[in-house]
Amino acid sequence: MGHPTDDPHTHFSKCVFMDADTMVLSNVDELFDREELSAAPDPGWPDCFNSGVFVFPPIQGNPPETPSRFCTEHGSFDGKSLCGDQGVLNGFFNTWATADISKHLPFIYNLSSIAIYSYLPAFKQYGANAKVVHFLGKPSRGATV
Repeated sequence: MGHPTDDPHTHFSKCVFMDADTMVLSNVDELFDREELSAAPDPGWPDCFNSGVFVFPPIQGNPPETPSRFCTEHGSFDGKSLCGDQGVLNGFFNTWATADISKHLPFIYNLSSIAIYSYLPAFKQYGANAKVVHFLGKPSRGATV
């Protein structure tokens, strides 16, 4: 199984990946104006990005290093599986935390549902501006945002 950045046959100059458990609340076209690799910090470990929403350059041709090859050689640190996407992508794009702060997306592009309860004062202040909600963890019945 490959990773979303591995498609060598793409005809796009830039892509925005969104996890299946995200919900777009308003237009996010401006993400296509962001540099690659732009992503929001992970709420649990801010030196890593959360792979739920990120802007990336599609891989053209057959480069020597891809996320899939990285996974085969190094595995993933996140422990979810042999090659969990978050660990692999943070390993592959390992300069995200320090290279360029402009590549850090505001939390409104990847507002984790668990952060709503954990950081209620911040949610009350900024939540109305949220553009994408990311429902992390197991789904619960009757969950609301």
